[in-house]
Amino acid sequence: TGKMVLPKYGLLSMIIQAFQEKAADDLALIPVYIGYDRIIEEKSYLKELGGAAKEKEKTTDVIKSSRILRKRYGRVYVNIAEPILLKSYLEQQPKSFEEMTIEERQSTYRKIGYDIVLEITKVSVVTPFALVASGLLCHNRRGIAGDELIDVLRVFYDYLAHRGVKFASTLSDLDKAVSEALNLFVQSRLISRIGMEEGDDEELTEIVYSLDDNKRLNIEYYKNNILHYFVPVSFVASSILAHTEDVISVGRIVEDYRFFKRIFHREFIFDDGVTETEEVEQVLSYLQERGMITGRTAESSSGEATIEVKGKGRTNLKPFAGLIHNYIESYWVVIRGSAYLRKAPIAEKDWTKKLLRLGELMFKKGEITRTEALSQANYQNAISVFSEAKVVVPKELGEKADKKERKAYGLTENKSQIESIRRRLFRFL
Repeated sequence: TGKMVLPKYGLLSMIIQAFQEKAADDLALIPVYIGYDRIIEEKSYLKELGGAAKEKEKTTDVIKSSRILRKRYGRVYVNIAEPILLKSYLEQQPKSFEEMTIEERQSTYRKIGYDIVLEITKVSVVTPFALVASGLLCHNRRGIAGDELIDVLRVFYDYLAHRGVKFASTLSDLDKAVSEALNLFVQSRLISRIGMEEGDDEELTEIVYSLDDNKRLNIEYYKNNILHYFVPVSFVASSILAHTEDVISVGRIVEDYRFFKRIFHREFIFDDGVTETEEVEQVLSYLQERGMITGRTAESSSGEATIEVKGKGRTNLKPFAGLIHNYIESYWVVIRGSAYLRKAPIAEKDWTKKLLRLGELMFKKGEITRTEALSQANYQNAISVFSEAKVVVPKELGEKADKKERKAYGLTENKSQIESIRRRLFRFL
């Protein structure tokens, strides 16, 4: 998949149960990262995000397609992390597996799954294609000047280097790698390049990279490959930009950070070993070192820690905030679409269809600005999150219906709860 997503627990639970039944003396869970410059099945991936059912495919279908084999798809990257040895892992848990309740066992499956994904993120690779995709999608405009894009990519590269992430070897020459990636984007017709023509004044003419709305979702896949690295700085930048005042309480930024972690916990994997306050402080330290926040004091007159940001500081923070803006817009569509549940519960399948139509309408009206926000996968994650928060309530539509058809949602009677989330989300649009 693109961004690091929640692990599937079914197979993992079967493996652990087999181990408990002495199928082996020990088991090694090996986190493996496999990344691509470009994916071959790009179109089918996009159809699934838009709501289409996954089509069954055969390996021979790919091999037989001479059109696919003639195209250039770039490089494949494979990294393997240290194995997680199941025997010692379970021995470190507070209870033995036999003593655990069903709920505690399920919690253990989730913890192991999260730990595996966290290890995969540590060995994932930043590719030129993913870096350029992030620069192209960090704003909602239909084009970006070449010089401006390069400036944004250098800022992104600097942040990733600061975090000590792994780069593809080709990024040792950043300008060359970016140029090659942009050429591959242009050749693939994901973007177009409008350049200088003969006789133009070099000082007045600039190269512009243009991307159509219907191609943004194609590029989103590649942005998502490295989005998890940017999540902390994107949360902090989004919080700062949502405040109109120059001096901002660090406590308020931490509260916004906690809100983002709660609402997007099905989109991104978070390291539970670091507190929200620590994460915010790390990001603020980086932003101060790079001059993106113009001042930071240990305490204000009220004894509260604050940061100060002005003018260009806000401009420099926009690309970071822009990287997660489509997720904010997706969840906003679902919150707006909860109005469909006011009169009576609606089957999940029918509600999802309504959300897809509503998203399209909101985009055409300009209420949301990015086509990559029109994602069924994002809507489904939002539904799950709002269900956990009791904003929407799972229902069943009767015994005669098929099991899948029976699953439905109604609206909570606690109007203040849904209004609170609505107000908080709206601040970041």
